[in-house]
Amino acid sequence: MAGRLIIDDDNHPVPGGVTTLGNILSDTTIVTGSVNAKAVALVDAFGNQIGISSAPSVVEIGDGTNTANILKSDGTAAGQNAMFIAGTGYTTGEIALSASTQNTQWFDMLDYAWVAVEVYKMNAGGSVTFQTSGDVGQSHVNSAYLYQTNSAAGVITSQTFSSADQVFHGPRSGRYFRVSSSFSGGQVAKVNLTFFTVPSFPQSLAVGGFNFTTAVNAGTATNVLQIGASNGSGNVPIIVTVNGAADGTTSPLAVGDYLFNGTNFDRNRNNYNTTTGDTPTIVSATTTNGATQTNYNAKGAIITCALGTVSGTTPALQLQLQVSYDGGTTWLNYGAATTSLLVATGNTSAIIIYPTALPSTILGTTNSSDNAQINAPLPRTWRVQFITTGTGISIAVASVNVQYMN
Repeated sequence: MAGRLIIDDDNHPVPGGVTTLGNILSDTTIVTGSVNAKAVALVDAFGNQIGISSAPSVVEIGDGTNTANILKSDGTAAGQNAMFIAGTGYTTGEIALSASTQNTQWFDMLDYAWVAVEVYKMNAGGSVTFQTSGDVGQSHVNSAYLYQTNSAAGVITSQTFSSADQVFHGPRSGRYFRVSSSFSGGQVAKVNLTFFTVPSFPQSLAVGGFNFTTAVNAGTATNVLQIGASNGSGNVPIIVTVNGAADGTTSPLAVGDYLFNGTNFDRNRNNYNTTTGDTPTIVSATTTNGATQTNYNAKGAIITCALGTVSGTTPALQLQLQVSYDGGTTWLNYGAATTSLLVATGNTSAIIIYPTALPSTILGTTNSSDNAQINAPLPRTWRVQFITTGTGISIAVASVNVQYMN
């Protein structure tokens, strides 16, 4: 019952026949609103019961009685509020496709965002197609592309499937969805469709030339996120990695700091140790060039040559630092060479280069044949040149170690 109820100061209803404007203003309270009950009884000031007709209970919003052909959790055609009853999804159960039943029914995905299709028990020669339509009559049908779940990459699959048992999933691409086939003879398959109100996310996405991939880092520069792909002409994608992209990438976006070298990008380095890879055994008085080295962003370095077995008459070795201004074609001496001294098995010789004045005994004298000090920055492209003298000599270079310094 909807209307107005007047109550006096003693909380008794005021009979309609005695209600006056004065009563209302002086000693009554007006209550307005709705009464919704099955058994309500009010008593007036004279003890008479005021009857109120029985009112229906409040109708639940999810009763599923409004518009037909919307998915409901029990598999029946119900109302548009059925989604609230169904919760987060709906599964059709097993549907058999054959020559006589080539298609599933059309499913309205208006209240659903994601679909998964399980295909199984398909015999040889058969294939099914995922289809979508946007109009109520399904007069315009298009193929729908879903993603594989049996691949870590989750690559997109074509709209037609004819292989072993598998599950596909993907976003709603139109209001209506179905699985179709062109089965004939004894060709059959079973399908099971599940619709989700909450969207998922594919393992990967490849659309319009852009690739989104995920991978597990195994201690190498494995991509965690990659957008785009190399076109074979030197273009590489934007890469975000755990360990950082390799040197020489044209992408400036990565975990860590990158420096432009005039052509592409290099990782910014801290102080670190490495070797030149030079291990020649020199058996005559000659000049031997070491391998070309690249200094990425260090100001200087300590370059130490450790000797192996040395023999011959008056064997002597000098180290000369050389640099190149054209990437390794032309080489120039950079600073003075170490002093030519007699060498013996196990001796070391070093070049110390840094843009500041250095003390003469910086490396000490233990097991050291000679040191050269250069008060200058170390250029990007450099190498060590080995100058040997003596008769019947054999000087084995065990290693050339580099300590880059910022």
